[in-house]
Amino acid sequence: MRSQAKPKKTLKLLSESEIIAAIGRLKCSHQNRLSGDDIGSFQANGQVFAATDSLIEGIHYRDGWLSPRDIAYKLFARNYSDFAVKGAKPRYALCNLALRAAHASESFVTPFLRELDRLFTRFGITLTGGDTSRAQHDHFTLSFFGSARRFVPRAARQLKAGDIVFQIGRVGGSDAARALIETGAQFQAKDIRAFARPGFLEQYSRPLYPIAAIDQSDSVQKTLQLLAEANSAELEIELDQVQTARSLGAVNEANALQVLGAAEDLAVFGIVRGGGKARTKSAPAFRPIGRVKYIHRARARVLYNLNGRKFEHHATTFEHFA
Repeated sequence: MRSQAKPKKTLKLLSESEIIAAIGRLKCSHQNRLSGDDIGSFQANGQVFAATDSLIEGIHYRDGWLSPRDIAYKLFARNYSDFAVKGAKPRYALCNLALRAAHASESFVTPFLRELDRLFTRFGITLTGGDTSRAQHDHFTLSFFGSARRFVPRAARQLKAGDIVFQIGRVGGSDAARALIETGAQFQAKDIRAFARPGFLEQYSRPLYPIAAIDQSDSVQKTLQLLAEANSAELEIELDQVQTARSLGAVNEANALQVLGAAEDLAVFGIVRGGGKARTKSAPAFRPIGRVKYIHRARARVLYNLNGRKFEHHATTFEHFA
């Protein structure tokens, strides 16, 4: 009598959100007072804030898309954005470099480090250490440590219906530039600048004091959904008020899904008290794009209107583990 072969187990792949949730359930994560946010904190002669982010060849860009200087700039911008949106200022940093053989050379490392040094010096950040290694694909990681006079969480301490959802910066430009690069067509540096050198918030200026904020490295749709979930709120967004890259023009029926699915723009989305006015030092300025409609844990979602009508969408989002 033949023994039956055991059925093969189906490999269950986890999404980025599921992996992050699993990390948050660890016992060693329970004391994290900012669980679920992009930045952490701990006590060391005062409150210290910390954040880390990576730039990975094959995930965030492909070989030949960026110069060594552009890689350094993009790496810095992604990390600094995480800090600035929280009202925090980085003071110290760790830098990890994993380079493939062809890039462990003076022609790559020298311009990369010069650009990183220029940015660290400009923003008063001290590089205190890190790690280096060989890899099959380039992998860069920065970790920032600093302080905040007035910290802006992802989840507001007090929220009410009618509070304003705002945006700082433009969206869609990085994604449009990436699509242009992928075509292999001829283009000028200015055509892909939004991808290679994205603008980022340097700091809030008075009298803007958000009660909640998140930077947009994932898609617009996912970023706003995370903001809604963190605040147990239903947000209503007027898509025609969303600031887009000049290459896209105003949001319309033809490009709305492209805008909602756009990632890597480093724009800021957040919430301020209803009826307030604000300006920032970043360009373009603060823009109201919607409101908090309800406070209800079961209704943590985002509704969209376009030109006065409800807009149902099926926008795709950036997924690190796709």
